[in-house]
Amino acid sequence: MKSHRQRSFHRHDELGKNQPRPGPRLMERILAWAMIILLSCVLMLANRVHQLAKERIPNPVINLNVHRFLRIPSELQNVSVRVRANVGKGSGVIIDKKTVLTCCHIFLSCREGDTVWVDVVHGNEAMPMVARIVNLDQARDLALVRLTGESEFDKVAKISRTPGKWGVPVIAVGCPNGNFLVPTQGYFHQPTSKGDLVACLGFWGNSGGPVFDAVTGELLGILREMECPFKRGQYSAGEVYPIYLFYSVPLETIKAYLAEHKQK
Repeated sequence: MKSHRQRSFHRHDELGKNQPRPGPRLMERILAWAMIILLSCVLMLANRVHQLAKERIPNPVINLNVHRFLRIPSELQNVSVRVRANVGKGSGVIIDKKTVLTCCHIFLSCREGDTVWVDVVHGNEAMPMVARIVNLDQARDLALVRLTGESEFDKVAKISRTPGKWGVPVIAVGCPNGNFLVPTQGYFHQPTSKGDLVACLGFWGNSGGPVFDAVTGELLGILREMECPFKRGQYSAGEVYPIYLFYSVPLETIKAYLAEHKQK
């Protein structure tokens, strides 16, 4: 016959068999929390690395600052213009009191000596000025137009002495779809065989638009061709389709061209 103590131990053993052991469940909870903490640490580290990468090496694809519109500085607005022909519109930059530098492909239906119009734009107002085409250089995709009569520009762009370097912040100015001046911030990316690659928000109609060093305000090149997976660049007040990369005519090419044709 079993004693009272033996029956009590036996009853506790039988109850213990029917209930789950706390050990494994506790370990599962600890492992789950450890995984959550580890994942959080990895995400925080990845985010920090991403921020450091953006600060040191601007990336035209992932850096949202490339998309940011700016309020155009007055000194850059005063030397950026809209260029119009009977067929074709684009942008340009003032290089002396009577001359504008732009892209040749804007004037595909024109010849040297033809009349065109240069619009000095201030906000939503434009003052048209009559000019004529002085030179068209299809190989370098550059063109010069000169004001007729006694008309002159008030301001002239400063041309940089040194080419842009990778990661240098720039301001690209142009007239999307032939509208008013729109400045966007970007970065000088890299020189290529097709021209300097600039990461910026661009649109159809930005061809011929100047690329300025955002720090010095000096001219580094002019936009001439889009280069991106999205061959769209329409601009409107309510909707924007961004172009991330633009080819710019290199500074050395511009200087050589001006040395040949500016005084003619």
